[in-house]
Amino acid sequence: MEASRATLLLVATLLLGYISHANAARCSMHGFCDTKKKLPCVYNSVPKPVTDQSARAIMKETCGDYFQIHGDSLCCDAAQIKQLANQVKALEGLGLRRCEACYANFQKLLCNMACSPHQGDFLQVVHYDEGPHEVAEIANFYVDYATMRDLYVSCINPRRFVRFAPLSFTICGEDYLNCTMKLWYGALGKRRVGLTSVDVTYEPVTNEAVFIGLREYRPFKDSMYGCNETVSGKTCVCEDCEAVCENTDDAMKPVPLST
Repeated sequence: MEASRATLLLVATLLLGYISHANAARCSMHGFCDTKKKLPCVYNSVPKPVTDQSARAIMKETCGDYFQIHGDSLCCDAAQIKQLANQVKALEGLGLRRCEACYANFQKLLCNMACSPHQGDFLQVVHYDEGPHEVAEIANFYVDYATMRDLYVSCINPRRFVRFAPLSFTICGEDYLNCTMKLWYGALGKRRVGLTSVDVTYEPVTNEAVFIGLREYRPFKDSMYGCNETVSGKTCVCEDCEAVCENTDDAMKPVPLST
């Protein structure tokens, strides 16, 4: 009887430890170790408080009430927040603010990838420079498949690319009407595009967790706006969002989601 109780106590202790570890805030990166190239440091530890008032103001302008939702300790510092603001602004140059829902969705993705206090749960640094400091260069970003799909659908509507200078043309070539989610995210994850600090591979995940070796990662998951929803008082027009078109006879073929 005593042995059974001891076993149950041990199992309960291990389970509580697992839950505590799963819910613990942790980072994969923090700060810049290569200030010239603005490459972040590998940092496998707890988030740090953001005390710089200028950076806090920029964060609020860029990511809304992020501190109120996630607390004062994040996986980014003042310099990274300033870079994040530039990355979010780059969305406009890529044509991703023609539809406010698309812009808001991608803004949410970038803010969490760069600064979430739970960054270590879904961002894995897979290549780094082992100089005086470990400088992150390539990362895998594990994202819930439905979250990735909904963001993609809110941004990609074949109709608009017939008329406007297309982001998809740049990414997918002349056959841009058949652009896939994998190609689209693959291109936008390149550091040279200006949306990320490192080269990022967006990895769609359909399970609650994925194990890489002995390490567990839990995919980033969040609700995404549909392109027919009003965001910040703005709604996408028909040419940017088929869902708001009144003339269903003009319906285009489904957006390719194949990966």
